[in-house]
Amino acid sequence: MHYLKCTDGPDLKIGGYCESLYSYHNGMEMNIGLKERLSIDNFPVLVEGNFCSEISELRNVKDRKVLVRLHDMDLKKFESPPSRQSLLEKFLQMRSSKTNQAGFQRNHLYICISEKKAETLKQQEQLSDVKWLPPFVAWQKIKGEEGKGSFCLYHGNLSSPANEKTAVWLLEKVFSVVRYPFIIAGKSPTRRLYNLTQLYSHALIIADPTENEIDDLIQKAHINIVPCMQEASGKYKLLHSLFSGRHCLTNCTMISDTGLEKACHIANDKQSKIETIKKLLDIPFTSGEIELRKNLLSCYNNSENIRKLIDWLYC
Repeated sequence: MHYLKCTDGPDLKIGGYCESLYSYHNGMEMNIGLKERLSIDNFPVLVEGNFCSEISELRNVKDRKVLVRLHDMDLKKFESPPSRQSLLEKFLQMRSSKTNQAGFQRNHLYICISEKKAETLKQQEQLSDVKWLPPFVAWQKIKGEEGKGSFCLYHGNLSSPANEKTAVWLLEKVFSVVRYPFIIAGKSPTRRLYNLTQLYSHALIIADPTENEIDDLIQKAHINIVPCMQEASGKYKLLHSLFSGRHCLTNCTMISDTGLEKACHIANDKQSKIETIKKLLDIPFTSGEIELRKNLLSCYNNSENIRKLIDWLYC
């Protein structure tokens, strides 16, 4: 394994998974190392992110298979800018796309985590070899239980300003109207969020829960609220809620390009969220919804997707 080390911290602790591990501090150092080490064999190369594929020793590869797993940021230039963007915001996004987007090589195979973006990339860049492979996730079994839960849940890294903003918005705009137990769970909640939550007798913060505790909360909640107030990146919280929980309330930004609309309840503004939550409080989660999720989420089977990846690498 070869990787760019962006900090002065310790090396990655993954030696047990790799026959050899090489770290580099910059692109030039990586080019020198790759030039020497890639000449030893002719094994295929798996690259994480299109930025890494721009390293010259990978751009110049001729007789070796190179697979590039694209990240969301690699595909930003294919997204339509929000209609409410100002002219300045549109200009900055266009400039960012031109300066940050790496080119696409005709002799590489590209893998997208979104089926829609894979097709868009193939058409717009006129690439012949683009595949769709969902992200590898920690959840492989539907664990949502039939019946009702006893609270609504929002979870996330609460030290993130964007996540705190979402929690505050839900408290002030939605759960000030819906008087139903509401739990906010996540890492490092701020004093401001604690103080605000104390104003609502039906709201509670659970700080710094473990992964097992988060999973338990998701399973016990009646409604998992997974909104996205800005562009979504990995959408792992949505998948976690669908694999482990009951009803899932989200919005169009979060659900876009996932194909999971049928498994979610979608509400994009304050009033629709209030109305949808009130309606769902009286509706138990059913076996039919569990079967629907089994079908929709079957594409996230890690074992099958690993086999696909190996086939693409060595065929």
